[in-house]
Amino acid sequence: MRTLHVACVQITAEREEAPTIAATIDLIRAARAKGAFYIQTPECTLMIEPDKKRLLAKAHPESARPALLTFQALAQELGIWLHIGSLVVGLQDQGFAGQSKAANRSFVIAPSGKINARYDKIHLFDVSIPDEQSYHESATFAAGEQAVVTPLVLPDHTTCTVGLSICYDIRFGALYRSLAKAGAEILTAPVAFTRFTGQVHWSVLQRARAIENGCFVVSAAQGRDLRPRHHHRPVGRDPRRGRRYSLHHYRRIRPQPRPTGPQHDAKPPT
Repeated sequence: MRTLHVACVQITAEREEAPTIAATIDLIRAARAKGAFYIQTPECTLMIEPDKKRLLAKAHPESARPALLTFQALAQELGIWLHIGSLVVGLQDQGFAGQSKAANRSFVIAPSGKINARYDKIHLFDVSIPDEQSYHESATFAAGEQAVVTPLVLPDHTTCTVGLSICYDIRFGALYRSLAKAGAEILTAPVAFTRFTGQVHWSVLQRARAIENGCFVVSAAQGRDLRPRHHHRPVGRDPRRGRRYSLHHYRRIRPQPRPTGPQHDAKPPT
C-alpha cells in the first residue's frame, strides 16, 4: 500500500513578506522533522495586503521572486514535495501594462528543487457578505484558465497524482470533477477563507469534494487573526476592530470521508 506523509503548515501572513518567510521556513522544517514528505502552505503564504495599489507594487514577476528561489532550495535540501499554497505574482512580463493585475499562483516544488507545476486561481472571490465587507479579487487578480494535475513521486518510487486549486475554487464542483477525471487522487485547496463564509460551508464543501470524486482533500489554512500593519483603515472581517478573521481550520479529508484535521468549531473573538 502506498503511503504519503502529509503536513499542513498554518501561519498568519503579514503585509510584508520578510517577517513571514522565516516563520514559514521554520514550520516547514519542523514538519519534515516529523516525517512529512508532502508539505502544503496556505493561500497567499507570505503576504496578505488589502490595499490594491500597495499589493500590486509589491507583486514582483515570478522571475524576480527571491522567496520562490528560497523555497526551491529548501525543498531540495529537505528532500520533500513542497506545495506553496500561493504567492502573489506580478504579471508585468505577461502583457499587463502598468501592473494592473497580479496572479494568485500556486507552486508545487519537487525534491530536486524544480518547480513541477504552477496553477493560477480560476474562481475569484467577488462577494459581498453580511459582515459589511465586500471582496473583489477580480479587481486585483487575473483569473487562471487552466486546470492542473501533477504527479508526485513517492519514496517507494510509485506515483500519486495531485489536483490543484485555491480557496474559493472549492465552491465549483466541475473543476474538481475535471481534476479527478484527469487522474487526481488528492485534491488540494490551500486557503485564506473568511470566518463568516467558512463557518457556513467550508467543512461541508471539503467533504463533498472528497465524496463525489473519491479523493483525499488537503487544505492548509491561514491563521485566524490577520491584523493590518501600518495602515490607517480597518480591513477584512471586522471593520470595527480593524482585523481580517480567517476560519483558521486546515483540513485533511478522506474519500469515505472521515476528517483527519481538527474537528472543533470556530469561536468568534471576544
